[in-house]
Amino acid sequence: MLGCTDATAFNYNPSANTNDGSCIAVVSGCTDATAFNYNPSANTNDGSCIAVVLGCTDPTAFNYNAAANTNDGSCLEVIFGCTDVTALNYDAEANTNDGSCIAVVLGCTDVTAFNYNPSANTEDGSCLPFVLGCLDQSACNYDALANTDNGTCIYPQAEVCNEVDDNCDGEIDEFVQITFYADVDGDGFGDNNNVTFACSQPAGYVENFFDCDDNAILYMDTDGDGYGSSVIDACGVVNTGDCLDFDDTVNPGATEVCDGFDQNCDGIADENLLTTYYADQDNDGFGDANNSVSSCTQDPGYVLDNADCDDTQLLYVDADQDGYGTNVPAACGAPNTTDCNDTNAAVNPGAVEVPNNAIDEDCDGEVVDVEQLNITQLSVFPVPAMNQFQVNGLDSFKNQDLIVLDAQGRRVFVQFITQDIEKFDCSNWSNGMYTLHIAGESGSIQIIIAH
Repeated sequence: MLGCTDATAFNYNPSANTNDGSCIAVVSGCTDATAFNYNPSANTNDGSCIAVVLGCTDPTAFNYNAAANTNDGSCLEVIFGCTDVTALNYDAEANTNDGSCIAVVLGCTDVTAFNYNPSANTEDGSCLPFVLGCLDQSACNYDALANTDNGTCIYPQAEVCNEVDDNCDGEIDEFVQITFYADVDGDGFGDNNNVTFACSQPAGYVENFFDCDDNAILYMDTDGDGYGSSVIDACGVVNTGDCLDFDDTVNPGATEVCDGFDQNCDGIADENLLTTYYADQDNDGFGDANNSVSSCTQDPGYVLDNADCDDTQLLYVDADQDGYGTNVPAACGAPNTTDCNDTNAAVNPGAVEVPNNAIDEDCDGEVVDVEQLNITQLSVFPVPAMNQFQVNGLDSFKNQDLIVLDAQGRRVFVQFITQDIEKFDCSNWSNGMYTLHIAGESGSIQIIIAH
C-alpha cells in the first residue's frame, strides 16, 4: 500500500508499506487563523497562539494601550491644557492637564469702578460707580448716596456769599448777597429800579445805580450846551458831537467864526471864512501870486493884491517899456526910477544922445551938440552886471575897438564895434570894478561885475 512511511513526517501513514514520496515535514506554530500570531506555514499547532487585543499601540499617543497588540486606529494626539471644568481657564479641547488651571475668583473687574477688585478674574456684576460727596455724617452736606469723599464737607460756620449753606440752616447766602443793578444799555451805570442779588456780578448788571436813563447810552456834557463828548456818563446827553466840552460856544450847532478855531466841530477851522493874502516881500503893496496864505486876519508882509511880477525887488511904472521906470511903484515894471520921459521909449538913461535936436535922450539933464559927444555918452546895463551886460550908444564909435580893463589896468577884453548896441558875456569874470574905453577916445565908463 502506497503512502508516507516516515513516522516523523507530518503525514505519516502507518497503514502504508510502500513510501510514495509524499511525506511532509512537521512545521510547528500557531495554526489558529483568528489568533494574533497565526502562522499559515505551520501545520502543527504548538500551543503558542495569542488572542488579538485591539487598541492604540502608539506609545506617544494620548490613549496608548500597552495591552493592545493590534492598532485599531483609535490613537489620539496629546493636547495639553487645563482639563478642570471648574477652572477659569478650562480647555475643552485639552486631554492632558498641564497644571495651568486657574481658580475662578469672582468680583468687580472694572478698573474705573468704585469697588474694583484687582484679585478678581471673573466679573460678578457687583461693580459700583464712584459717587463723590461728603461722607461725614456730622457735616452740613453729608451725602448718604456718596461712596467717595471729595473733601467738600461743610461744618456749621458764619454764612458767606459763596452759593453754599455755610451755617447749615437750609438757606444759601442769606443776608450776605451783593445787590447788583441792571445795565440794559451797557454803559457801566445801573438802574435804583431793576435789581438782583448774587455773590458775583451777573452779566448785564453792575454795582452802581447812577444811570439816569438805562435805555440809552448818555455822554458827558460838561459845558451844558446840549452836546456831549465821547466820554460815557451816567447822566448826560444822547450825542457825542462836542469837540470841546468845556466851552459852550463850541459844538456841532455853533456858528463858525473866523478865528483859527473849529467852532462847529466838523474838523475844519474857519471853513468858507478865510481870506487869501499874498506875500509882499518888497513892501510895494503888490503880492506874489505864488506865495499865499489863507487867514482870518491880514498879517504884516501880506496883501490882498497878487499882481507882483517880481516880489524880490521894487518895480516902477515903465509906460514906454524901455526898461527904465518912473518914481511911481507898479506891480510889473522896471526895477529903477531913472526914466525922465516915460512916454517915449527913445528917451532913457541908456539912450544915445542925438546932437542938435534939443532933446535930452539920456536923461542926464543936458542937451548936447556934436562937439560935446564923447565916450561918457555911452551907457552900460545892467549895473551891476552878473552874467552879461550890454553897452548902448555905440553908433558914433563904429569900426573902433572897445576895450575893457580890470582894476589893475590890465586888458581883459577887446571887441570891434559894428553896431549901436553890443552885448558881452562876463560870466567867467571875477567880481570887481572894470573900466570901458574906446580906442582913440578920451574918457571911460565904470563896469561893476557881481555874480
